[in-house]
Amino acid sequence: MSKVLLIESNAKLESIYTLNLRVYLGLEPVTKKAGQFALKMIESDDSISLIISRAKIGEEDTAFLIYNLLMKKNKNIPMIVIGTITDLGLKQYSIQLKGGVDLKSLIKRCAQAINITAQMMAQKEVPKYFSIPANYFLELTASNCEVFRQDFDDSGNVIYKQVFTVGQAFTPEQVKQLVSSGVIEFYILRDLRLAFVNQVTSEMITKLTDKEIEEGDKVLLGKISMEVITGKIGEIGITHETVALAKNTMKTIVSNAIETPDLRLLMKNLLDNKAGYLFQHTQVLTYVVLHLVKNIDWGTKEHEEKLVFVSFFHDIVLKQDDWAKISSKDELQKADYSREVMDIINNHARKASELIKEYPNAPAGVEQVIRQHHGALNGVGFDATLNMNLSPLSMAFMVAEEYTNQLILCGQEKINKPLVMAHLRSKFATARFKKIIDVLEQITI
Repeated sequence: MSKVLLIESNAKLESIYTLNLRVYLGLEPVTKKAGQFALKMIESDDSISLIISRAKIGEEDTAFLIYNLLMKKNKNIPMIVIGTITDLGLKQYSIQLKGGVDLKSLIKRCAQAINITAQMMAQKEVPKYFSIPANYFLELTASNCEVFRQDFDDSGNVIYKQVFTVGQAFTPEQVKQLVSSGVIEFYILRDLRLAFVNQVTSEMITKLTDKEIEEGDKVLLGKISMEVITGKIGEIGITHETVALAKNTMKTIVSNAIETPDLRLLMKNLLDNKAGYLFQHTQVLTYVVLHLVKNIDWGTKEHEEKLVFVSFFHDIVLKQDDWAKISSKDELQKADYSREVMDIINNHARKASELIKEYPNAPAGVEQVIRQHHGALNGVGFDATLNMNLSPLSMAFMVAEEYTNQLILCGQEKINKPLVMAHLRSKFATARFKKIIDVLEQITI
């Protein structure tokens, strides 16, 4: 087996990498917390076939430290560096990943570096019951597959007893009780191991903070978090867990919007990270509403908070990208969905607003804006008549959302700003919307 050296100081990321490398590539990495602790091993161990390292850990130029030693000792060991590389020699020698939470790219690059093919992994023998260290189950509240523990029958033969069924809720305390009784590992069926690892990985990534990740990770972190919370709210509603996850995800999305002042660059980052429509929509819309509130005469910090919240939750009950693209009665009729799906789309504004009633300390008035965001006062269907009783904040959000829709429709094509603004002035033709559209016209795209 290839020996992989992983240099990572963050315990959460170390756990994520270790599990994915083991399950996807059959590797058991040796981990060091900093470059200085890895030098002796690199010097003396000739069996290392790959080094995965942060560009920097704290004040240490970790990857450059390792690269220098390799050059000095004339060792040709492939390196994957996570983060920003400034040294030209290291940049030419290594494989660079801008961020560390794109596990697909990391696994792909590792496989290429040490010549592991899909065919080799397919031929690899895997036991029927695949072991997963118990600590990973502390990250979950339910599993997407059956979970077993190893035991023995009266004859001393190994047997596997079911501990949790698919989707069964469990707590960290239950897992800890099993660990205290001697359970070190749980087991899942081998054919489900990849799906399980993807679930655990997503859950663990959503708990990372901005300080724990690279700059290039932020868009992907927001995307993954959005997918997880949409699924969880659909399954368990508003709970302490989903509220905490929502707050963390909103913080990441706002950070992305503030730290990327160029809207086109933000959209490019979203496309580069293959963000789906739902997340693109939420991220760009957050950028747009922040600009709107900062530049309109009635805007306050309180309005910022409200419209960011609405941007995040207004489509939270829509689970598929194509559902979220529907913004008119005509589009819904042409989509030819089942009666059940049409009902979900038609009522999503009302259902989302009802869901928010359970959210503790939600900003005042957001429930109304979410309910009215497609123009219908009751949150049912799509109203093209621009009802006179819409709240001012609902009107502002509707224009911001339509502006966002038009930008995303352009994709990687050059955005025709005059055409976009003409569309807004035609759709929102009354004087009540003029000031809002004028402010949005100031955004540089």
